Amino acid sequence: MKSAMLTSRGIKGLSIQIEPKPIRPKKWATVKLFASSINRVDLYMRDNGNGIKHSLPLILGVDGIVEVVEVGKNSNWGQSNIIPCRILFCLQILHLG
Repeated sequence: MKSAMLTSRGIKGLSIQIEPKPIRPKKWATVKLFASSINRVDLYMRDNGNGIKHSLPLILGVDGIVEVVEVGKNSNWGQSNIIPCRILFCLQILHLG
């Protein structure tokens, strides 16, 4: 799997690496990533990271478009292709069409 790996703060600490496929815990889901974006959190982690309790090295990427391809036993992942939004901002958006 390709990853944006941060090994030290700053632009020189960021590289694209090939990582082994992680082992999925029993109740988790395996997803196929179709698209990812750079979020302000990713830039903050690259440049500073103060106040966020993550240690380096760190795989960046908090936003993505995925397809659930495998689920663990006793997991409810994949029962619906829509994940409900429970954030007030999202609930106030008018959806057209």
